[in-house]
Amino acid sequence: MNFEPIRQAFQPLLGGERRETTSRFLYVILISVMSVDLFMVIVRLLGGATLTNSTTLRILILLFALQCILLFAARRGYVNQAALALVALTWISVTYQVWSADGVRDVAIYAYILILVIAALLTNWWISVTIAILSLAAIWVFAVMEAGGLRTPHVDSPLHIASDLTAVFIILFLLIYLVINTSRHSLEAVRQSEEKFRKIFHVSPVAIAIASLEEGRLLDANPAYWRLTGFDPSLSLGKTSVDLGSWSSHAERQKFVTKLREHKSLHNPADQIRSASGEKRTTLSFYELIEFEGNLAILAMFHDITEQKKSQLAMEASEQKYRNFVEQSMEGIWLLAFDHPIPTSLPAEEQVLLIYKYGYVSESNDVLAQMYGYSSSTEIRGVRLLELQSGGAVAENNFQATLKLVKDGYRSVNRETREQTRDGRIVYFLNNAVAVIEDDCLVGLWGTQLDITALKNTEEALLLTEARTRAVLDWHPVVSV
Repeated sequence: MNFEPIRQAFQPLLGGERRETTSRFLYVILISVMSVDLFMVIVRLLGGATLTNSTTLRILILLFALQCILLFAARRGYVNQAALALVALTWISVTYQVWSADGVRDVAIYAYILILVIAALLTNWWISVTIAILSLAAIWVFAVMEAGGLRTPHVDSPLHIASDLTAVFIILFLLIYLVINTSRHSLEAVRQSEEKFRKIFHVSPVAIAIASLEEGRLLDANPAYWRLTGFDPSLSLGKTSVDLGSWSSHAERQKFVTKLREHKSLHNPADQIRSASGEKRTTLSFYELIEFEGNLAILAMFHDITEQKKSQLAMEASEQKYRNFVEQSMEGIWLLAFDHPIPTSLPAEEQVLLIYKYGYVSESNDVLAQMYGYSSSTEIRGVRLLELQSGGAVAENNFQATLKLVKDGYRSVNRETREQTRDGRIVYFLNNAVAVIEDDCLVGLWGTQLDITALKNTEEALLLTEARTRAVLDWHPVVSV
């Protein structure tokens, strides 16, 4: 069930978003009515009326006091409550005045029209209709009572009639002025807003198009849209999006329309737009449900990201190639990171100590992880550099090798180190490394390494055999040639 008409009936004439205008209307009306009340009080007093012999004077003074209270409430931010109270109190006071005075012949009865206008301006249509019905009912009650002889009509003094009519005309004039002035400012604001939108619409580098909601007919578009699509404006305006090839079928577009009606706005980070030549362009698309020339329409905006998308895909492909190379390499590949940047201005020996103190494995391939007895690169990630040293201490040859790396400007080739696997086994590596320097500080070390443990063990075995042979020869007194 559509409750929109009912909801609109309870909205103020100026709209819920025009609270400032409503507040300004209320201030002006209250001050005007208070001024008129004060004028009528003075006229009544000059005419000889007193609080004891004039019901009208008592009502006017009471109304003036209540209007002062409402003005204070409105300035405190209670605009809606003050407006409703003003309408209700004014209607009750006018009705009481008419009842106690001349009934349907009383000039104050014309104030019902003013109250109705004020209710329409400050409250909502439901209250306005209620005031209208109550006012008509009161008029007919007074008329029936007079016709039935229940009330005795009498004619008020000309001076009082003139003052009452003057008050009605002053308030009516102010209301007419307020409505016309507000309408003029509103129309000017709308015109300026439309002019700003039109300028943005035409100079925007983002392609913008407006199409009817139901049929999808292209109603307007900016130059960026014609450049993006390659359509001819003279031939494309008025055609449907299906005719232009934006949608393959009406059924497909209807699904989009249903979704847009539900969400009011849609966003597609990778939309495909087909140009007049058949080329597909990738766009960042936004769709908004708007009202255009009194009908529902779609405001569509397209930011061409085709080149960015191609660059992104190329970068992803390059990254994948790099990842494949790293993973399939026979060498261990690693990246050391540090808890804190290490200034390269420090003495070389101090830099070496900080490298081992702050260093940890940030990135690596599986080959490197397996060199240290780990199952994968994920498992070795975060392991401290000192944990990979034999006994958790830096061996002298490793210290000297790293010192040479520092002194050579953080570039080294075939740097030999003696390290320890996860299970405590001693291994030997041949390293190549290059530093990442930022703001004269060491922030990372990229490197590769080969496991030369077998070669090193063979060399040590040969050296041991050679030593034993020399010892035997040195001990035996006969040397054979």
